[in-house]
Amino acid sequence: TALRQNEPHRFWDGEDGYAQCWPGSSGHGPIAQLARIYEMLAAGGTLDGFRLLRPETVALLVRPHRVGLYDHTFKHTLDWGLGLIVDSKKYETEENPVPYGFGRHASARTFGHSGAQSSCAFHDPEYDLVAAWIVNGMSGENAHRPRARGLNSAIYEDLGLA
Repeated sequence: TALRQNEPHRFWDGEDGYAQCWPGSSGHGPIAQLARIYEMLAAGGTLDGFRLLRPETVALLVRPHRVGLYDHTFKHTLDWGLGLIVDSKKYETEENPVPYGFGRHASARTFGHSGAQSSCAFHDPEYDLVAAWIVNGMSGENAHRPRARGLNSAIYEDLGLA
Protein backbone atom coordinates (compact mmCIF):
# COMPACT_ATOMS: atom_id res chain seq x y z
CA THR A 1 0.00 0.00 0.00
CA ALA A 2 1.13 3.51 -0.72
CA LEU A 3 2.06 5.70 2.22
CA ARG A 4 -0.10 8.74 2.67
CA GLN A 5 1.70 12.06 2.53
CA ASN A 6 1.65 13.77 5.92
CA GLU A 7 -0.21 17.05 5.83
CA PRO A 8 0.85 19.93 8.08
CA HIS A 9 -1.54 20.73 10.89
CA ARG A 10 -1.43 24.51 10.68
CA PHE A 11 -3.53 25.04 13.80
CA TRP A 12 -1.13 23.06 16.00
CA ASP A 13 1.92 24.70 14.48
CA GLY A 14 0.90 28.27 15.27
CA GLU A 15 0.52 30.57 18.24
CA ASP A 16 -3.27 30.10 18.33
CA GLY A 17 -2.92 26.33 18.59
CA TYR A 18 -0.34 26.49 21.37
CA ALA A 19 -2.43 29.00 23.31
CA GLN A 20 -5.51 26.74 23.40
CA CYS A 21 -6.13 24.18 26.11
CA TRP A 22 -7.51 20.97 24.66
CA PRO A 23 -7.76 18.40 27.47
CA GLY A 24 -6.31 15.12 26.34
CA SER A 25 -4.57 16.56 23.30
CA SER A 26 -2.66 19.74 23.97
CA GLY A 27 0.51 18.56 25.66
CA HIS A 28 3.58 20.07 24.02
CA GLY A 29 7.18 19.65 25.08
CA PRO A 30 10.37 17.65 24.80
CA ILE A 31 9.84 13.88 24.81
CA ALA A 32 12.77 13.49 27.23
CA GLN A 33 10.81 15.49 29.81
CA LEU A 34 7.80 13.23 29.36
CA ALA A 35 10.09 10.26 30.02
CA ARG A 36 11.17 11.95 33.28
CA ILE A 37 7.55 11.97 34.46
CA TYR A 38 7.44 8.21 33.96
CA GLU A 39 10.80 7.83 35.69
CA MET A 40 9.29 9.66 38.66
CA LEU A 41 6.27 7.33 38.65
CA ALA A 42 8.58 4.31 38.34
CA ALA A 43 10.50 5.54 41.41
CA GLY A 44 7.35 5.78 43.51
CA GLY A 45 6.99 9.55 43.18
CA THR A 46 10.62 10.63 43.60
CA LEU A 47 12.83 12.26 40.98
CA ASP A 48 16.41 13.44 41.48
CA GLY A 49 16.05 13.07 45.23
CA PHE A 50 12.87 15.15 45.46
CA ARG A 51 9.54 13.66 46.45
CA LEU A 52 6.86 14.90 44.04
CA LEU A 53 4.13 12.36 44.85
CA ARG A 54 3.59 9.98 47.72
CA PRO A 55 4.04 6.29 46.82
CA GLU A 56 0.36 5.75 47.73
CA THR A 57 -0.65 8.38 45.18
CA VAL A 58 1.43 6.73 42.46
CA ALA A 59 -0.10 3.36 43.32
CA LEU A 60 -3.58 4.84 42.92
CA LEU A 61 -2.71 6.46 39.58
CA VAL A 62 -1.45 3.26 37.98
CA ARG A 63 -3.83 0.70 39.51
CA PRO A 64 -6.70 -0.37 37.24
CA HIS A 65 -9.87 1.46 38.26
CA ARG A 66 -12.04 1.19 35.17
CA VAL A 67 -11.74 -2.42 34.03
CA GLY A 68 -13.23 -4.22 31.05
CA LEU A 69 -15.30 -1.30 29.77
CA TYR A 70 -15.62 -0.16 26.19
CA ASP A 71 -13.87 3.17 25.63
CA HIS A 72 -15.82 5.33 23.18
CA THR A 73 -12.82 7.53 22.36
CA PHE A 74 -10.47 4.66 21.49
CA LYS A 75 -13.31 2.41 20.26
CA HIS A 76 -12.02 -0.63 22.14
CA THR A 77 -12.24 -2.19 25.58
CA LEU A 78 -9.45 -0.72 27.74
CA ASP A 79 -8.45 -0.80 31.38
CA TRP A 80 -7.70 2.59 32.93
CA GLY A 81 -5.92 3.80 36.02
CA LEU A 82 -6.46 7.45 36.92
CA GLY A 83 -5.66 9.09 33.58
CA LEU A 84 -3.31 6.33 32.44
CA ILE A 85 -4.06 3.31 30.27
CA VAL A 86 -3.15 -0.02 31.86
CA ASP A 87 -1.98 -2.71 29.42
CA SER A 88 -5.16 -4.05 27.83
CA LYS A 89 -3.96 -6.50 25.21
CA LYS A 90 -6.01 -9.22 26.91
CA TYR A 91 -9.01 -7.69 25.09
CA GLU A 92 -7.52 -7.73 21.62
CA THR A 93 -7.89 -10.11 18.75
CA GLU A 94 -5.78 -10.37 15.62
CA GLU A 95 -8.53 -8.60 13.70
CA ASN A 96 -9.01 -5.93 16.39
CA PRO A 97 -5.75 -5.06 18.22
CA VAL A 98 -5.82 -2.61 21.11
CA PRO A 99 -5.16 0.94 19.87
CA TYR A 100 -2.39 2.87 21.59
CA GLY A 101 -1.20 -0.19 23.47
CA PHE A 102 2.33 -0.91 24.63
CA GLY A 103 3.27 -3.76 22.27
CA ARG A 104 3.06 -7.51 22.46
CA HIS A 105 5.82 -7.91 25.08
CA ALA A 106 4.55 -5.45 27.71
CA SER A 107 3.58 -6.94 31.04
CA ALA A 108 0.03 -6.73 32.38
CA ARG A 109 1.13 -4.03 34.86
CA THR A 110 2.43 -1.65 32.17
CA PHE A 111 0.83 1.79 32.23
CA GLY A 112 1.14 4.90 30.13
CA HIS A 113 -0.49 6.94 27.43
CA SER A 114 0.01 7.93 23.83
CA GLY A 115 -0.31 11.14 21.88
CA ALA A 116 -2.52 11.55 18.83
CA GLN A 117 -0.82 9.40 16.19
CA SER A 118 2.55 10.75 17.23
CA SER A 119 4.00 9.58 20.55
CA CYS A 120 3.91 7.13 23.41
CA ALA A 121 5.32 6.93 26.93
CA PHE A 122 4.99 4.09 29.41
CA HIS A 123 6.49 2.26 32.37
CA ASP A 124 6.64 -1.50 32.62
CA PRO A 125 7.28 -2.39 36.29
CA GLU A 126 8.04 -6.05 35.46
CA TYR A 127 11.12 -5.00 33.48
CA ASP A 128 11.80 -1.68 35.23
CA LEU A 129 11.49 -0.12 31.78
CA VAL A 130 10.55 3.46 31.01
CA ALA A 131 10.12 4.28 27.33
CA ALA A 132 9.07 7.43 25.50
CA TRP A 133 9.14 8.09 21.77
CA ILE A 134 7.85 10.52 19.20
CA VAL A 135 7.57 10.27 15.42
CA ASN A 136 7.26 12.86 12.70
CA GLY A 137 3.86 13.26 11.16
CA MET A 138 0.37 12.07 11.86
CA SER A 139 -0.05 9.28 9.34
CA GLY A 140 -3.70 8.49 10.09
CA GLU A 141 -4.99 5.85 12.48
CA ASN A 142 -4.74 2.93 10.04
CA ALA A 143 -1.04 3.54 9.47
CA HIS A 144 -0.17 4.73 12.98
CA ARG A 145 -1.56 1.85 15.01
CA PRO A 146 0.69 -0.86 13.50
CA ARG A 147 3.60 1.60 13.57
CA ALA A 148 3.11 2.18 17.31
CA ARG A 149 2.68 -1.53 18.08
CA GLY A 150 5.81 -2.29 16.10
CA LEU A 151 7.86 0.42 17.81
CA ASN A 152 6.79 -0.65 21.29
CA SER A 153 7.45 -4.31 20.56
CA ALA A 154 10.85 -3.47 19.03
CA ILE A 155 11.92 -1.66 22.22
CA TYR A 156 11.55 -4.90 24.21
CA GLU A 157 13.18 -6.96 21.47
CA ASP A 158 16.14 -4.61 21.05
CA LEU A 159 16.75 -4.63 24.81
CA GLY A 160 16.56 -8.43 24.97
CA LEU A 161 13.40 -8.35 27.09
CA ALA A 162 11.18 -10.26 24.69
